[in-house]
Amino acid sequence: MDNNLYLLSSRGEIIWNFKTKAEVWSSPSYHDNIFYFGSDDGFIYSVDTDGLLRWKSKLNGKIRSSSPCVSDDSVFVGTYKGGIYCLNNMDGIAKWNKNISKPVLSSPLFVKDKVMFGTSDCTLYCFDLIGSKIWEFKTVGKIWSSPSSSEFGKLMFFGGLDSYIYDINSSTGKQEWKFPTMDAIDSSPCLSNGMLFIGSRDGVLYCFERYRDPSYIH
Repeated sequence: MDNNLYLLSSRGEIIWNFKTKAEVWSSPSYHDNIFYFGSDDGFIYSVDTDGLLRWKSKLNGKIRSSSPCVSDDSVFVGTYKGGIYCLNNMDGIAKWNKNISKPVLSSPLFVKDKVMFGTSDCTLYCFDLIGSKIWEFKTVGKIWSSPSSSEFGKLMFFGGLDSYIYDINSSTGKQEWKFPTMDAIDSSPCLSNGMLFIGSRDGVLYCFERYRDPSYIH
């Protein structure tokens, strides 16, 4: 909240800090020895491991909890004003951007030739690499959870403020199943060793196994 990005040693010592002009709510992403992060000043920053600025790009609003998703040549990020951007990761120049009616607090997920992200307009969107919409999936609650993908990217999981955990086919955008919890979900799923972990505001950590779905999942 002091407007800085910090690099710490393994012992917790500050190596350097990089100052922006507003609070930093966006978690940094790291790719090929470069850090990428957003700030409430409306800029997304690219900083090297010495804390030196490579580039910064002005977007249409604050970059809140949406953290940049980085591929070999692109950076995807959402804004609080309602936008999704695809930037060149070498110079920060926008390849394309789309306006969304509500804030994008979910971090984008890049799988093969698709980018997927949740929004506060209760929709999970899927775009291709040139910015054309492939599909959208509607829920009855805002989506602040960042989607996570299974092995090979066939299935994608996220939580909603409607209290459900969702499993979506990433190719078709169709629901495979959903699971009811007892409160809103704004945390993001973690996938490991064939298991899905996700927490809810009901105070419960849920774990699902790949081949053992409870009978009350629908």
